[in-house]
Order: sequence, then structure tokens, then C-alpha cells
Amino acid sequence: MRRFALFFVIFGLASAIIMSVGVFFVAMGCLEAWRGRASVSWPTVAGEVLDARVVESRRRSGTGRGGSSSATESIPLVRYAYEVNGERHESQRVDFKTRAGGRAAAIEELGDLAPGATVTVHYDPNDPSLAVLRPGNGPWDRIPPLVGMLGIVVPPTLFLIARHWIRIAERAERLAAKRSTRSAPSDPFPSAE
Repeated sequence: MRRFALFFVIFGLASAIIMSVGVFFVAMGCLEAWRGRASVSWPTVAGEVLDARVVESRRRSGTGRGGSSSATESIPLVRYAYEVNGERHESQRVDFKTRAGGRAAAIEELGDLAPGATVTVHYDPNDPSLAVLRPGNGPWDRIPPLVGMLGIVVPPTLFLIARHWIRIAERAERLAAKRSTRSAPSDPFPSAE
């Protein structure tokens, strides 16, 4: 077991990091899902769209044989203002949904949101600075918590499997060592003195 000690230390640290990220994904996914569900019953006020556009962002992918590659990501950006109890607020949140898609999906998401347009803003009565234009959850909102759960469950499972196979290998080595010492042939030509 000693020769595998470094393996267990490195694997344990990597597992702890992956599990921490998993906990983060579960917590954030559940928080967003809860907010999405709650937003359906939030009070509403009229708001005004200040800015609505699609922003192109270049992302670098990992380095492969051909070097690094980049991809363009289209992000819908909406900024709107609204007033609650005489206090002006601004927000950029359109919805609580997990999104995926390219430029066409980003343009479709903007829909009729154009600068100067009047919109219905749903705001959290406990924190009016938290607002959304389209309340509710989307069909993909369960993905982040599920990915997080995988990050929590898979590393300890792999750790237990590795520990099991290492123990089997060590037992086999000990058994082979015992057999070789028991069945070692005696010297057929004893030395005569």
C-alpha cells in the first residue's frame, strides 16, 4: 500500500477539487431553479429597455495537435430599467433558463426587446434589485445540478474501485511471494567442506 500512497494523495486532492466544483454546480443550479420557480409569482412593474444587442465573444478551446482553436459565442445582452417604490433599478437578466445555441438563438432570444421598448419586469419583493423579464424555468435547467451530482459521486466511486484493485494486486503479490519462498528448491549440489 505504501507504494501507492502518492497515488492516493494526488487522487484524493483531485477528487476534492472536482467534488467542490460539483457542490458549486448543484448549489447554483438549485438556486437558479428556485428563483425561476419563484419568479412566476413575483410582482410586476413596467420597465424600459435601455440596450438590446447580440455580443460576439471569442473563446479559446484546448490545445490539440493543430494548436489552439477558437470558437465564437453569441451572447444576448439586454439592459433595462424599472422603478420599485420610487427607487430606480437596472438589470440584465432576461430569464433564469440555461441557454445554448449560436447567433440565431441569441437573436431569437432578444425577440421584441429593442431599446426604448416597454417591458413587464418581474422583481423579487424581498430584493427589488433582482428582476427578470421572462419568469419561470427552462427545460435544460436540470443539467447543471446533474453535472454537479456526477462531480460529487464519480470521484469517490473511482477511488473505491482503485483501492479495491490495488488491494487485490497486493494480495496476489504477497501470495506469490509466499509460494516462491515455500517451494524454493534445496541446493542439489551441497558444497563439501
